[in-house]
Amino acid sequence: MLTFNVNPTKHNPFLKFQAGITVKICVFDVKTDMYKYFDKYLTYGEIIEKPNYLAIVKPEPDLYKIDKDGKMVDIIKTKMATMLFCKEKMGGALVTHESVHAALATLRNLKQFPNLNIEDCNNEEEKLAYTIGEIVRAIYDKFHLLNIW
Repeated sequence: MLTFNVNPTKHNPFLKFQAGITVKICVFDVKTDMYKYFDKYLTYGEIIEKPNYLAIVKPEPDLYKIDKDGKMVDIIKTKMATMLFCKEKMGGALVTHESVHAALATLRNLKQFPNLNIEDCNNEEEKLAYTIGEIVRAIYDKFHLLNIW
């Protein structure tokens, strides 16, 4: 397994750079190893069906503590999401699709989308992720046809 971290605020003109903010990337040789890792480290006790996922993004849940007045206070966290890929199916469209989910998780965690639940990956988000992924796929396909990539 290959793992590394990326900082989605590093070159982002809309978010002030925040050292330590990360999205963790894990790349597995085969999908079964990706599923085992997900089940062992990322389910937080949930039972999650994985019909035939080629990749998985797990946003970090909101974390709170109770202050001395009994109020819930956000715990500042640095890991926004974990992205899991398997080499056998990795391509530009899939990486882009999953990056949309990780980007939205980051923006939710940084309170840029305060009205959205951190775990709220709905049909609208899927439509956006698939559409952007397909645009990237079409661009790369055209680049290859034109021999410019």
